Amino acid sequence: MREGQVFNGHLIQPNYTIDQYINMNYGVGDVLKNWFKLRFESDLFLTMKELNNIQFQILLNVFYSIAPKKGNIKKRCILNLYMLDLITCYRGWRHFKGLPTRGQRTWSNASTSKRCNTMLRTYRVKVSHKCYGNLPVNEVAIAVAAEQINLVWKIQWFDEWTAAKRSRLGYQGAPNTIKIDLYSMAKGQIMNPFKLNKLSKKQKQSFKKNHFSLGFDPGFTKSLLTELYKSRTNPDYKTPIQSQLLFRKFEQKKTKIKKKIDQKAKILAHAAKKKKKKSVWDL
Repeated sequence: MREGQVFNGHLIQPNYTIDQYINMNYGVGDVLKNWFKLRFESDLFLTMKELNNIQFQILLNVFYSIAPKKGNIKKRCILNLYMLDLITCYRGWRHFKGLPTRGQRTWSNASTSKRCNTMLRTYRVKVSHKCYGNLPVNEVAIAVAAEQINLVWKIQWFDEWTAAKRSRLGYQGAPNTIKIDLYSMAKGQIMNPFKLNKLSKKQKQSFKKNHFSLGFDPGFTKSLLTELYKSRTNPDYKTPIQSQLLFRKFEQKKTKIKKKIDQKAKILAHAAKKKKKKSVWDL
């Protein structure tokens, strides 16, 4: 009866100790170890095959009281976080950004939480790789965050979203010059016409009118990234989207052009500078 027993998606193997098996399972840790020491009254470094039938049955009952036989704690946590994300809740957005969600301070805790709270982010990046193609992780993460923020603005701040959409559709320049700024959209640095009217003259001059970061229909990143993936995989496929999407802070990096000058040319240029110009009265 011991063969084929599964807990939390992991097979209970006879060579594993209780301590090793608890450490390899997500969602159970030191609290369960202390409970075993007090109530189970046995050593945690005993292997599964060294336990008798009664002890092994008690162990299974304890495991299955935490999670069902065919359940998985990690999948359940992902499902709860994904439901928060689907209903476009603010708490789900904080989970996606890796920020604290229960009132913790962000002055000292935000850096560690961004590094540790990666469950929802990695899951969304996996799903988006299946939909969009094998694009770089940074670009996919920025596109997913931009999609999330655009949807939140449409649901909660509909007037600003519609005003931004009207300004985008009423753009009078050439359509190829439109820049879709996914980077600023993912960072929350969104510009809409209501916000633009409140800026000073200097701030309005620095703002580029052909950069749009709001007013897109939900699901716009899927069509954009599929076109980008096709243009990168197939050199014959031409599309202007590759030059329109902005994934970084600066659109163009200044490239330094290095000119190779011969040593003789340097000497001649130096001599020409030293040579004095003759006046009109010199013969």
